[in-house]
Amino acid sequence: MAKLTLFFRNRVVQVYHLDGSMISIGRSSDCEICIDTLALAERHAHVVPDGDGYLLTPFDEETPLLVNHQPVESRRLQHGDVIDLGKYSLHFAESAMVLAPAQPAAPPPRREQTEPQPAPELAIGCLQVMSGPNLGKVIPLQRALTRLALSPDGRAIVARRNDGYYLSHLEGQRSPVIQGQPIGELTVRLEDGNRLQVGDVELLFIEDITRAAAEAS
Repeated sequence: MAKLTLFFRNRVVQVYHLDGSMISIGRSSDCEICIDTLALAERHAHVVPDGDGYLLTPFDEETPLLVNHQPVESRRLQHGDVIDLGKYSLHFAESAMVLAPAQPAAPPPRREQTEPQPAPELAIGCLQVMSGPNLGKVIPLQRALTRLALSPDGRAIVARRNDGYYLSHLEGQRSPVIQGQPIGELTVRLEDGNRLQVGDVELLFIEDITRAAAEAS
């Protein structure tokens, strides 16, 4: 199965597996690949099945597309292609071929199997502003990427992954701080109750937004 891997400043954010259906890319939350950056239009491009491969096309003729740092009108994606999206990039990889063995292997000994349990769904987390004019404001983290631009001195981004929420420095002179420690260029997984500082603004991470609402009521 082919895949698109989303990178932010050479750090992996999320992997999208292509199952033969059309994938849309843009800032809109309706897009399968939603990226919160002004470098993209609300609906920027489509990745469309094309025979045994995939074709990258713009949403409209005025939308610029860059692949491997070169402008294109559309492109049949090749293994290793990089779709440039400002500070983000999508890397296309074709599925690896799996060769069947020449002879079937002997069946393993039978053993009692338990039905696999589905992984628990990640609760929607939030950040509560603890200082400044927006004191008490709750910022939901339901998107794949949430941009934090509360202070001109430093901006950050929170990525929502299957196993939790991760904070990265986006831009500005001041690195985000978690529990009193600057994170620099690292991507750090947030823990429930972590106190953050992004620029001049202090925030509290709560892993379940319903708990924040209950405490506020």
